[in-house]
Amino acid sequence: MQRGWQLLLMMEAPKMALPDFRQAARQEDAPTEALIGLALCRVELGAYLDAERTLDQARKSERETPFLLFNAARVYAQAVGKIDLQAKPDKRLIDLRTRYQDRAVAQLRRALEALPAEKRAAFWKTSVESDRAMTPIRRATEYLQLAKEVGGKG
Repeated sequence: MQRGWQLLLMMEAPKMALPDFRQAARQEDAPTEALIGLALCRVELGAYLDAERTLDQARKSERETPFLLFNAARVYAQAVGKIDLQAKPDKRLIDLRTRYQDRAVAQLRRALEALPAEKRAAFWKTSVESDRAMTPIRRATEYLQLAKEVGGKG
């Protein structure tokens, strides 16, 4: 699984990382990190509905840690970006985009709330502001409000 994370995060190669995460996720009591990695790969490859199902599985398997919540936000934000690439999204896709954007911001908020208050601004600056996965939701009113509350730029 470590190789999967290296391929996904350092080499930005979700297609190459996918088999590593699939194998780890097949285990009984699959590690949450494997399910999150699998969800991230799937969303980056455009399979956002599969990514959402995998993310739901991860959320059932462990209490909601800042790591899990932040990565859930990343999956939803990237799903927004994939939907934005559609030439002519229908109403169903537009509604799904809205739902994913709302969920991304909600998961970010919950990740922040799970941290001690004195660590939230630093987390926002080092993890959220610099993360390209958040780009599709950065202009959302709710995201900008959350950034303002934390003292970040957005």
